[in-house]
Amino acid sequence: KFLERKGFRVQIAESGNNAFDIVKSQKIDLILSDVRMPDGDGPSLLQQVNALEQSRPGLMFITGYSDLSDEDLQESGAICVFSKPVDRQEILSKVKEHFQINS
Repeated sequence: KFLERKGFRVQIAESGNNAFDIVKSQKIDLILSDVRMPDGDGPSLLQQVNALEQSRPGLMFITGYSDLSDEDLQESGAICVFSKPVDRQEILSKVKEHFQINS
């Protein structure tokens, strides 16, 4: 809701596998995903996205706990990793930076 109020179109997925189905069927520019999810976790989603031959959306993670470090996730292709509890302004700042939005 926060990103929608800031003018971004948002699509919600209930799981990693559902998110990947959306990515395969629609043009998605950026994924903001939890690391731990039912039915396909964030690192698996990142791996699937990286394997796509089509244009790949960027991926940012939110995590409260992970077996992988922030550095591991970023080396795998994540743009950044936010720790819980999340700071919505920090997320907004990184999203704007990703899309090179100055306002």
